[in-house]
This record gives sequence, structure tokens and C-alpha cells, in this order.
Amino acid sequence: MTNEVGTAVPTFKYPGPNGEGGRDRGPERGRSYPMVTNDICVSTVQVFDQKGGGTNLHYHKNEDGYWLVLGGRAKFYNADGETVADLGKHEGIFVPRFTRYRFESSDDREPLEILRVSHHSEAKDDHAAVGEEGAKED
Repeated sequence: MTNEVGTAVPTFKYPGPNGEGGRDRGPERGRSYPMVTNDICVSTVQVFDQKGGGTNLHYHKNEDGYWLVLGGRAKFYNADGETVADLGKHEGIFVPRFTRYRFESSDDREPLEILRVSHHSEAKDDHAAVGEEGAKED
């Protein structure tokens, strides 16, 4: 199938938390399974086997996105370390650009499987990690 300007309409499949095709990012950073990526959208499923595995505090300058838990549990934190969401299966959070956040797996019984869908408003390389001196480009 193609759209009105001839662009192919892709299909995709998530193979599950132990499936092939994931990029291993280490025990704390988990695995990332690409779903769809183009010049304005990125979608991945990220899997964290260990409780406490997740992301560092960061924000995106040109990206709004949402996260949807497919399995396990996730806790999202703000820049002050306060819990802003404690999410279970089929629950999610929308994170607007310039929002400092991090999340981690909070269930020691099953891996966290979490779907990320983001829209790029401008440049793709918009990730900034937050350190002691403020924000720095990765």
C-alpha cells in the first residue's frame, strides 16, 4: 500500500521481550526494538529486565512523545526526583518537549516493556542529558 504521494505505508511487529532484532544497550539501559522511524516520527519498544533499569534524567528540545506500558511497571520522575507517574500495563504518559524526566522499571516480577512514540518538530538530534552543570548535548 502507498499513500497519495507514493510513499509506502510500512507494517511492523514487536517480537516480544526476548525476541530477535533488539539493540542491547546493557543491563541498566535494556534493549530497544525499532518499530517505525522517519523524518518526523520515531517509535520503539524498550525492554528492561531488571528492576531499576531505565533512563537517565534528560529532556528533548524538539520532541513531544508518549510512553505506553505494554508489560511490567514504570515509574517516571521529574527533575526534583519526585514520582510523577507510577504506571502499569496499558497506562501511559505524555512528555512535552523541554520536560526533564527519567523513568525506571519498578517491578521485580516481570520485565518492563514500554512503547515510545515521539514526534520531531525540527532537528532529530535533540536529546540533552542533564548533569550537575545543567544540560549538555550528548
